[in-house]
Amino acid sequence: MKYINMFFKQRFSFYQVVGNACSFVKIGLNKVILLLVMGLSAYSKSTMNLEEGLNHQALKKALQYSASSKYKKRISNDKYVVIIDYTMPSNKERLFLYNTQTKKVEHKFLVAHGKGSGRGAYAEKFSNTPGTQTSSKGVFVTTGSHYPSKFNKVIHVEGLEKGVNDNAAKRAIEFHDAWYVNKAFADKYQRVGNSFGCFTMSLKDLELITPLVDNGTLVYVYG
Repeated sequence: MKYINMFFKQRFSFYQVVGNACSFVKIGLNKVILLLVMGLSAYSKSTMNLEEGLNHQALKKALQYSASSKYKKRISNDKYVVIIDYTMPSNKERLFLYNTQTKKVEHKFLVAHGKGSGRGAYAEKFSNTPGTQTSSKGVFVTTGSHYPSKFNKVIHVEGLEKGVNDNAAKRAIEFHDAWYVNKAFADKYQRVGNSFGCFTMSLKDLELITPLVDNGTLVYVYG
């Protein structure tokens, strides 16, 4: 009887030790899982904050076009992609400078649309036809910049999609600065002014972006 009691005591002590160990492991795993969830949540929030406002469908298409063999030979500067989202109102920063190496939005800017596309905050129609003063959608590439004066900057573009934006150079569609594109104007009128179809920006913003994207950079206009 004595040996039987000792056997059961030892056996139950063993199970108790194993049970306690399992409890500690379970608690440890729960803590690890909690930390992982918190870390992923923090990462997700930081990414969302950084790319706040960027339409992920627009980004997806822009990166697809950038990697496409159809356009890749025209792209000599693949560090950046410029994405203009004309589904957003013009009083919001809707021009995104996306760094393909860091996979982050480095800058966001106000940008105008053509008066033929709509005199309000939204671009409602698009055209490739000269004289319409509308914006065009699709894939463009920057082809160089020049400085007509110390108070004026220009980045030239070429439309790469036939029938969609291939008249861009003929229409003199380009990035240039304009007095009616700035935060004060946007706050006062809940929109910025209208161009003749060009991607007009503030001089300060255009000066910042020019050396980064002025030649061989893909521009994707989503709308």
